[in-house]
Amino acid sequence: MDQLNDAIDDVIGLPLSCLGADQRRDWVVVLQRLRSRLDAATCVGLGQVRSFAGDLSASGQRSLGDAVAAAARVDRRTVAADAQLVVWLRGFDGFTEGFLAGRLTRAHVSVLRRLDNPRTRSVLAEAQEYLVDAARSLSFPEFVAACRYWALMFDPDGDEPRDQVASRALHWHKTF
Repeated sequence: MDQLNDAIDDVIGLPLSCLGADQRRDWVVVLQRLRSRLDAATCVGLGQVRSFAGDLSASGQRSLGDAVAAAARVDRRTVAADAQLVVWLRGFDGFTEGFLAGRLTRAHVSVLRRLDNPRTRSVLAEAQEYLVDAARSLSFPEFVAACRYWALMFDPDGDEPRDQVASRALHWHKTF
């Protein structure tokens, strides 16, 4: 961890005036990719540490999330969101790999997660490579549009409206 902190200090201390305009842009692009990789490492690391939850929650916190949030001085909801994300990613090795490699950002993963439902889960698992490639080659708005088209192809009707489900429901009451 000290090496990572030292590398971040080196990046912060880099005099950008010595770089050309294209090099400055590329520098920021690399930082964005590194941020994505750190987000992924944080989520995956949290998932791996959960197996040692008893050790960490001995600090008096009710859960691992509470212990991590207290120690890192972050909002508990941030840690909970990371934990939920890593649980979802367990079913999608291709997305996890793309996230860890910096090909997917947290925003990409959030869009992909919204595609997952019981009707699309198996098809989504098969489409991981395609969707990671789309994320890498398209701008973010184009990627979101491609995901909408993907969802329309594999789940054209979406969820049934609740009023239709309610009108077909059977309620049985056994009384005395």
